[in-house]
Amino acid sequence: MMFWNHTESCTEVDEECFPIKEVANIIKESVDSIIGARRYSYSKVSQWTEEIIKSCINRLTKSKEGYKFVVTCSIIQRGSSALYSSAQCYWDQSTDCCCTIRWENANLYCLTAVYAIAIQ
Repeated sequence: MMFWNHTESCTEVDEECFPIKEVANIIKESVDSIIGARRYSYSKVSQWTEEIIKSCINRLTKSKEGYKFVVTCSIIQRGSSALYSSAQCYWDQSTDCCCTIRWENANLYCLTAVYAIAIQ
């Protein structure tokens, strides 16, 4: 049985300026397709994070011009140590944004963040 959950934390931005819901879906779909119901495997984590980041970057650069993107991805085994993550940005709140998705299945947690910075 597969158990998964998504938790979204996205900055407020004008949807006409930047499609934040589309970004959230890109993250979810990338993680779903790469990890899915797989069990945590220390030897695969590096490969999975690289594939998730590349998938997000490729899809984002095709769908939205005029932005630079930074994508981060952390994977941790369920039941292991806690993971605390924090970020702070100095940017234009009217155009720049961040979307973080916490994805989980029965075996692991995946925290992926996309930072979108408008090119002016």
